[in-house]
Amino acid sequence: PPVPAPLSHSHPGASADEILEAGLDLLLERHAKRKGLVEKPWREPPPAKPDHVPAHVKRAVWKRDSGRSKGNASMSLRELRTFGVVRQVEAPGDRRDFYVTEPDVWTMFFRILRERKRREFDPALEAIHRLVEAPGASGAVRGRLEQMADLLATMDGVASRFLENPDSSRSALAFVAGLPLGGAKKRKR
Repeated sequence: PPVPAPLSHSHPGASADEILEAGLDLLLERHAKRKGLVEKPWREPPPAKPDHVPAHVKRAVWKRDSGRSKGNASMSLRELRTFGVVRQVEAPGDRRDFYVTEPDVWTMFFRILRERKRREFDPALEAIHRLVEAPGASGAVRGRLEQMADLLATMDGVASRFLENPDSSRSALAFVAGLPLGGAKKRKR
């Protein structure tokens, strides 16, 4: 019959010799670890997943592509489509995606400017107005916030007026830059 022993729970039905041997192995293992004589056996790393790309390959691709990834290009393309400066076209008999840009660079410029104003400038202006109206700001901090709000409100007025009529804005830009009415500098030959 099996002898009750300290390791009998982990070796049910084992003989006293087997339990003693398991106990000695455990004792030797603990002693050797305490003395630093036994290291964990080295395991082979698990096999790579089929979709796994090793880090050195990722670094090489990143370096080759100057930090632009396929996902980054996809996001940029989506943003340009949202801005209205790039559109998808179909080529008969071809399943690939083809894109064309807005042919007029000035139209492209004004579309990008309008979208950037909406996404970046307008939320900043709203945040400054909320801070000015908040009860916590006082003294020099409130004065500074009011100056910022005044500056941003002025710039908002200029940008809104500028985006209202791109043709007149283009002429105004040429005038401010000291360029002829066509907007392009004449090159000396």
